[in-house]
Amino acid sequence: MDLISVCVYILVGIMGVAYPILLQVESRLDDKYNSDRIVELFNAEPIRKWFIRVLYITTGSIFVWAFKIPVLPFIPEGKFVDNVIVDSAFRVAAGLTVLLVILFFFTVKKVLVYYTPVSFARYLIELDKKDKSDTPKYIDALSDLLTTSIRHLNFSIARRIKEYMYESFNEMRKANLGKPVEYSSNHYFFVFRTAQELCVVKDKRFDDIATASIGGIWFTGELNESKISEITYSWMWNNLRVAIDSDMDDYVMEFWRHATQFYSYQMAQLRSEFDANGDQINIEQQKERQNDRMRFLEFTFAVGGLLLYKGKYNLIGRMFRYTQSIPPEYPLLPGGMDEIFYWYFRFLDPYYLDFPPIEHKYPFPGMEGVNAGGQIRHNILKYIALLFVRQYSLIEFMVYQKPMRNPAIPQKQSVKTLWLNNIDGMRKLVEVIRRNQELMTGSGLEYITNEWCEENQKVAPEQYLTNFKDEMSAAFENELDNQPLSEEKVANFKETTKNLIVPALDELKRFNNPKQIEGETLDLFTMGVRNTTDKSSFVNDQEAEHINYNSALGEGLVNKIRTSAGAIFTRISTKRYLLLEKDFIAAIQKLNLSDGEFVLVCFGKDIRRLYRQKNIELPDNITVIHYPYTEPNFVGDSVFVLNAEDLPNVTFNPPDQNQIQAYHLELLDQDHNLYASVLDLNQFPELRDSIQDTQSDKNLRRYALLNIMLAVKYSFRKEMKCVQLQLASEYRNRGLPNELNEIEPL
Repeated sequence: MDLISVCVYILVGIMGVAYPILLQVESRLDDKYNSDRIVELFNAEPIRKWFIRVLYITTGSIFVWAFKIPVLPFIPEGKFVDNVIVDSAFRVAAGLTVLLVILFFFTVKKVLVYYTPVSFARYLIELDKKDKSDTPKYIDALSDLLTTSIRHLNFSIARRIKEYMYESFNEMRKANLGKPVEYSSNHYFFVFRTAQELCVVKDKRFDDIATASIGGIWFTGELNESKISEITYSWMWNNLRVAIDSDMDDYVMEFWRHATQFYSYQMAQLRSEFDANGDQINIEQQKERQNDRMRFLEFTFAVGGLLLYKGKYNLIGRMFRYTQSIPPEYPLLPGGMDEIFYWYFRFLDPYYLDFPPIEHKYPFPGMEGVNAGGQIRHNILKYIALLFVRQYSLIEFMVYQKPMRNPAIPQKQSVKTLWLNNIDGMRKLVEVIRRNQELMTGSGLEYITNEWCEENQKVAPEQYLTNFKDEMSAAFENELDNQPLSEEKVANFKETTKNLIVPALDELKRFNNPKQIEGETLDLFTMGVRNTTDKSSFVNDQEAEHINYNSALGEGLVNKIRTSAGAIFTRISTKRYLLLEKDFIAAIQKLNLSDGEFVLVCFGKDIRRLYRQKNIELPDNITVIHYPYTEPNFVGDSVFVLNAEDLPNVTFNPPDQNQIQAYHLELLDQDHNLYASVLDLNQFPELRDSIQDTQSDKNLRRYALLNIMLAVKYSFRKEMKCVQLQLASEYRNRGLPNELNEIEPL
């Protein structure tokens, strides 16, 4: 038998035996691991790909040798074909056959690796260690292998993968020290699928893997400090939901045990550190750590609400009793009423920014739609109300432990209002909880009855809340009387007042006669304003903020200044005519203004527009003063015609000195003698008593007196003449318009 025949027999043998085996491997791997990913991983193995390629090439080389096919079709047959092409094909076929046999043995070795779970686990771990990509592709195969091992109770392989995954998660935490750790999506799904499989198998021999997955050790570690990202919290929530829905209370307790240790040690509060000058250098780190601790506690309160919703009363009792120290301490549970009330009203506030929205952050099974958020919030609040009842069971081992001491009353009036408006709801939840005997028994609080409270000299829970509400209500009322005005808000009021009033006063200067009027004058005034307002507008942290507290009075005075200008010119008018718009120009001409200098003072209506419309030139001896503001009822769109010498002297006089002292007025603008003050009437009993009769329906202790004082003086020549030409309006009944023949010369 020659060498080429040996090659042919080997090729035929491999094609008849090895190739069908490869096809069967895919099917058997799928049956063995129930994983498409593992089959795809095997098909992607380089040794398998090369074996199939060489098998095809070897077959082709023998085909070339057997039929003496020239490589180039134009080469003629002969000695060259015999000695070169055929001889070369023979050598190539022989070499490829040897290579094919070698690849066959390596392929068989790779198949054995895939078929042996222990070897396959070791193989996947080595591949994952070498994989440095951002999306590790071997984690999914490890997940399938782990779930298969759990399903078939293969403890050694499951624990080997568990140990490696602990290292894998730990490496990612080391790479993100000081930052919230976000693992790859493959890692999150690995943990979730493990939790699902554990809850299906329900074998206590896998408790260590349950602690790593559902307990959260893979996500947080056990020794080093780590920061939990929001996406990690979401996956922790999903894993716990799987355990709770599967009634795996022991697995949830594994989470509680690890969470207690993690919070106590890896999330422990930071001690203050100081430099050589005695300045603290880690204030920001302390704040950051405190925020992390509060975020973790928030998560545990949501878990408690979920357990209460699912009726896991005995599990809640186990959590209440679990401690790692003597005398007992419960780091994840409130130690005093301050914490109870803080968390209750933090979850209650629908506008709290940490819950956007809560049904996405902590989804409960069976709760969907627009009402889901309210239902979830209700169950968490109910759990906190249960924690309130639990305070009665706590024993004071240390002097600083005061579980029943009243919480500190909030400083801010807005927070007091929130508490006062909702503490009755908390009391109703406590009543519902105490009537639920199954819940009270399961949580170990069934002995807390009204009789027990009386025997132990404690106020019953419902009465406790009622008493505290009365105390807080008294504090709220007292604060209304005695709360000090905000210096910042008072300064803001004065600054806003100045910015509003000064431009309005400057607008009046257009009426001013540059010449001093001599002789007897008619003096008319525009005075300042004074008003009382609820002083909560000028106090920080109130139940409601007033948007325009600093501008309302000033805007009113600006309107008064602008409307009184027109009213003053109306007051000094000696003749009044009501005219149609078409007659305005003719009426002015009838006034016979040719002799002397005259002024047209326009309120609202700009007379120059009418002149332009009629293509009439305004006489040179007539000056127009346009004031765009008017008083609509008595002035309307009016033009006042007077001699230029009869314009008033407009001056800004200061208030009386006694008035300045009595109302503690502060000068805001010297050019206009503008004064203002904001007075707490609780601090000025004499002023309060002087105005109490006019405002008997108000408790003036809770009011502030706002003062904006000025005196705009218009001094007119007493014997002056002024004609008012007012535009007739079809919308306002001012009488019948005058005819032009009724107009008399000025």
